[in-house]
Amino acid sequence: MELFFIWLSVVVVFFLIEMLGVSYFFFFSFSLGAFITALLSLYTCNLFYQLLTFLSASALFFVLMRIVFSPARYNKGLITNVDRIVGMRGIVIKSIAPGITGQVKVDGVIWSAHATTKEIIVEGVQVEIVRVQGAHVIVKLVA
Repeated sequence: MELFFIWLSVVVVFFLIEMLGVSYFFFFSFSLGAFITALLSLYTCNLFYQLLTFLSASALFFVLMRIVFSPARYNKGLITNVDRIVGMRGIVIKSIAPGITGQVKVDGVIWSAHATTKEIIVEGVQVEIVRVQGAHVIVKLVA
């Protein structure tokens, strides 16, 4: 019974370390492993089995938490407003020439624009947004 309270104190210590720091569930997995070991200590006094249970349960919880809370699992490619306009079509409202910035209206918003080619794109022509580069869009003529 004495080992049960020792393992419970280990649970509390690892849980407090987790709550006080930014460890991304690292110490929480040890806390869960210690809790499982505390339950086991009610049935066996063999310290070897308890330490083996603590290490294996902690490792198991660590791996499971990495899988469940993995950023790659939830982050499916954040698309911002700027990224959203790539591939959209717009109308040239100020001519675009090589070395001269023009303007394009895309989805009701006016953007400074450059062309992908060295040709002149006149006002009123429809273009497609190829990419966003800083505060400018790079456009190509729609065929």
